[in-house]
Amino acid sequence: YGLAACERIATFHPHLLCVEVAESPRPVEDYLCSLGMSNATLRRVRKSSPLLLYLKVEDTLRPRMQYLRAIVGDSALQRILNRFPGVIGLSVDTNIKPTIDYLERLGVQRVARAVSNHPQLLGYALDG
Repeated sequence: YGLAACERIATFHPHLLCVEVAESPRPVEDYLCSLGMSNATLRRVRKSSPLLLYLKVEDTLRPRMQYLRAIVGDSALQRILNRFPGVIGLSVDTNIKPTIDYLERLGVQRVARAVSNHPQLLGYALDG
């Protein structure tokens, strides 16, 4: 990263300047790569949503990805992560599960396929 990228991160995400040195995004990055997130997508996340890289893998990220994987499968999860990396920041209870339930209530026959083809659906607010 160059100086311009550092300036952008400091301007838009100043709270990252207070992150403990002992904290590292490496465990999250390693986990996301193990799920199939590409290096290019990981770079996009670092620039646009760096706080997502400080989620707790065991407490937060792994349960989210396991829930989603159970619905869509491994290859679709990989596609979702690369097309809509913001999914890692979505809550199962607030976003993912309500959206899946809503699509099923609408009568969508292949919810897993709909979500893997249009992962941004998971980020839409369902209330009013």
